[in-house]
Amino acid sequence: MNERLQELYTAYWNCENTRPLFTARIADGPYNAVRDRNCWMSVDSQLAKNEWELEHVQIIGDAYPLMCPNLGPDLFTACLGLELEFGPDTSWAVHNPDLCDPENYVKPVIRTDSPYCKKILELTEAFCEHSRGRYFVGITDLHPAADGLVAIRSPEQLCFDAIEEPDFIRQASMDLFEQFKVLFGQLCDITERYQKGTSNWMGVWHPGRQYVTSCDFGALKNLDILLEQKKLRGVQWVYGAGQPTAAHWIDVMRRIQEAGKAVHIDAYPDDVPVLLRELRPQGLLINLVGGTPAQARELFAMAEGK
Repeated sequence: MNERLQELYTAYWNCENTRPLFTARIADGPYNAVRDRNCWMSVDSQLAKNEWELEHVQIIGDAYPLMCPNLGPDLFTACLGLELEFGPDTSWAVHNPDLCDPENYVKPVIRTDSPYCKKILELTEAFCEHSRGRYFVGITDLHPAADGLVAIRSPEQLCFDAIEEPDFIRQASMDLFEQFKVLFGQLCDITERYQKGTSNWMGVWHPGRQYVTSCDFGALKNLDILLEQKKLRGVQWVYGAGQPTAAHWIDVMRRIQEAGKAVHIDAYPDDVPVLLRELRPQGLLINLVGGTPAQARELFAMAEGK
């Protein structure tokens, strides 16, 4: 991370940037290596993928080369004792409702003897050593709290729990969040020996420790409650598959900006001019999805006011 980008992202977090931030990471083709369980759990295989991305992914605008050790979105609960199943592009937890049972509740704890816990710490160290300043190492994908409960209890069971055991959900979610802080701290302790600041899958650098507070079990109706949280610095608006794209949600993003929070939005090329016209630049980050490198450079110039 060069000094210019550090200053730009710091201004973004404080909603003091004078122009919108614009990021694009565009690969020239798919990564075609076979990805089975052995590949996912192999340090050498994951580092080989990093080398491929360095060669085949164009970094445009305010983006920076970023690699995040990855064992899938349910890694956090695997570190609590769940088993993972791996596919070519992701992994998923094998639900075990007894691990977090409201009738016989025992606080879950990070299991340092878990092969997944050991592996993500090993991968993070390996990425940092391998980087040699060529890319920034982000913290892996972590889904604690209600997302963690979904992985443990299953989506269907957690829906019943929401009706029958709301106090359990509140308590267990906070207990899982405490364990998230343990694992997150261990990972940051590694990365901070090699680099300044933190990042993750969102691709947003922060000068200190930061992570995405997410809940895929939530909904837009909770936005006003979230915006009341003084410590919340920004909101990523995810409109979801099958929904209208970014340009159709101007009212939502204005509500976020009016609350003094930063906005992170994934946008297609046709959305970008609308976002630049309708939203104020302070605290706005547009991440391009789709499009060509030439389109991305043209839109970045537009964001810069050129």
